[in-house]
Amino acid sequence: VPTQNKLGAIAAGLAQAFNAQHVQGVDQNGQAGGNFFAALSGSSSAASTNTGTANIAVGLTDVGQIGSNNYILKYDGSNWSLSDAVTGASTPMSGSGTASDPFVAAGMSFQVSGSAASGDSFLIQPLNSVAGQMQMAITDPAKIAAASS
Repeated sequence: VPTQNKLGAIAAGLAQAFNAQHVQGVDQNGQAGGNFFAALSGSSSAASTNTGTANIAVGLTDVGQIGSNNYILKYDGSNWSLSDAVTGASTPMSGSGTASDPFVAAGMSFQVSGSAASGDSFLIQPLNSVAGQMQMAITDPAKIAAASS
């Protein structure tokens, strides 16, 4: 798992840095560049003891903040909390977990769908499967933004 997370961090960092540079250029048609690589996402797994129907969508917002560990997202019946799965250290979050106001913490965003029950928890693996997700967002070579404006 640590090796998969580190490989995922490299892939996500490459995609994020490349996209940041690509949007600053212009393509063959003189149009501003868009994302070169498609958006990447982390994964979540519900604990087998969960009684609610909640699902968690994990977005990556700042790969440099994520680190190489996984996280545990817990619901106590009224509040959500996030902690490092290895150290147990609490990780502060902002937001409400909705589509319009997702939880944001440690370079990730979390959108909750369905209903969580008190005691439900989720293993958050932000980088574990990211390397396998890498794909180009553009298919037309003329859209490669290799020139400056």
